[in-house]
Amino acid sequence: ICIAAAFAAGWLIAAQEGEFHARLSESSAPDCFSETVDLTILQSTDIHGSPAVAKFLPWIAAERQKEPELLLVDCGDLCNGTFETYCDGGASMVSCLNAAKYDVWVPGNHEFRIGNANFRKDLSLFTSGSVLAANLVFDDPVRRPSVPVLPWKMFERKGLKVAVIGMASHRYDDWFDAALYKGLRLLSPVDTFRELLPQVRAAKPDVIVVAAHSDLEAVAETKTGNDEWIPSKDVYVKYPDLALLLAGHSHRKVPATEYAPGQWIVQPAENGGSMAK
Repeated sequence: ICIAAAFAAGWLIAAQEGEFHARLSESSAPDCFSETVDLTILQSTDIHGSPAVAKFLPWIAAERQKEPELLLVDCGDLCNGTFETYCDGGASMVSCLNAAKYDVWVPGNHEFRIGNANFRKDLSLFTSGSVLAANLVFDDPVRRPSVPVLPWKMFERKGLKVAVIGMASHRYDDWFDAALYKGLRLLSPVDTFRELLPQVRAAKPDVIVVAAHSDLEAVAETKTGNDEWIPSKDVYVKYPDLALLLAGHSHRKVPATEYAPGQWIVQPAENGGSMAK
């Protein structure tokens, strides 16, 4: 139904393309990697319930035909923003992720906007991949979702081990009523990276990707629960092995850009305006 509506409306596919090449250093590359390996990652973010998401489905299918081992990621603010999503709580948007066989979904702040119970329901509906959010903690077991929310996941694609870390926004309590957050906490990205990265590095990934519902211009707490803030970019540059940031939240369209030596960011347009490749 979604695909038929997209063609009927004559929507065009707008893919934002940037170049990011992960290269293994000579000292760390195993013998089997004698040449560059090109891995395709497709990303959407901040769709906000727009029916324009339907135009992505045939394009994603075509890209998957060309590259069966691609990674497909959504960085949040999917389930809230239109009349339809207020009616079904975002279920139709999650079904679109499943139809396209997304590998990763990172929740955005608007996923919480109609309450923890609906948030948990939407998480349980996502069956094609994994929900990643390293800084999201469920303190109340009664209010814990029926599906696991993982901090990170290793994907094996084209002989590469690709670690994807999910990072939600934080301090949602500054935006919405605290009742919507009962039973969960969001940790500082600073604390999260410091505690998580040794575990990720121990798994010996060839490349580390961060899928985040934030960008480099967002501010981050220096410690969970305090009011000292630093630019997110200052957090990421401390960890030069974070090779690619798939960004979101700010509604800023950012082509693939090297923001520090060997570290890249990309962010597609909001409301289904484009995908990043």
